[in-house]
Amino acid sequence: MYNYLGSIFKLKFFIKVKQSAISVISKLLDSLGWIKIIFQSGATIFGMLAACDLTKFLNNSHPATIFVHWLLFSHPLRICLLLQVILLLIAILEKAQIGSYSKLRKELDNTQKKLDILNNCIKELFEGILMSFAIAELGFGNNQENGERISLYIAKQDSNSSVSYLYPIGRYSSNPIYRQIRRKKYSVHKGCIGEAYRNDYCYNGYVTETVCTNLYSYSPAEFQEMRMKSRTLAAISLTDRQNHVIGVLVAESKEQDWQKNSIKKKLEKQAQYLTDMYLTLKNYIDDKVDNTISENGGMPW
Repeated sequence: MYNYLGSIFKLKFFIKVKQSAISVISKLLDSLGWIKIIFQSGATIFGMLAACDLTKFLNNSHPATIFVHWLLFSHPLRICLLLQVILLLIAILEKAQIGSYSKLRKELDNTQKKLDILNNCIKELFEGILMSFAIAELGFGNNQENGERISLYIAKQDSNSSVSYLYPIGRYSSNPIYRQIRRKKYSVHKGCIGEAYRNDYCYNGYVTETVCTNLYSYSPAEFQEMRMKSRTLAAISLTDRQNHVIGVLVAESKEQDWQKNSIKKKLEKQAQYLTDMYLTLKNYIDDKVDNTISENGGMPW
């Protein structure tokens, strides 16, 4: 896992460096475009002056016309040739920069592909841990309905306010419909998940619409939108070494009083393991979650 983490940070660093280089080259190419226009205009003007004798139209007795005469008519052909040489050098530089740009873009695409592969490894790591725990410890998939689900959320403050939300980073269910995630964030003031965030642990083995609306602050419309209407909810907070809540682990089932007498100890042990893993990968996961928040929501993988 540490090798994966080191590789991820190296690739992210290389991507940022290459993106910066591409940005600099793009700005340089844009600047060269304006420089070319100016020099081409100058070369055209001095080329025309070299071919025509316009001195007879100027009154050489006036100080201003003496300066203009010196500027425009002393060596127009030499100036024209000089500007043409500079334009040739700019064309060579452009060719070299475009080649560098293409090379960097190709390297960036290859590096991004490697990072995507490592992202997938992290995704599979979390899903594999949740799946292993769910099947081995919680007995997922033992009934025909496959009506169980386990989800892992991390807590982060909203960038536009001081309000904290819970963002999903992993989920497993034997039922592919229940495995899907449609919401990008969850309130810390609603549901069993919110109660666990505020009070460390929550268990309710008899969840109904009335319980959801009266006890967990969901509106009737929000309850109807829930794809999985669980009868049992169990959630436990993840806390760091300073006892700050950094996430919540939630297990749920459509079976009433599911795992009532044993699930707390199981969740406590798994929460500690997931806490250690999250703290190891914290910078990377937080960065992925921030990017996901600014895009379309859902899980960051």
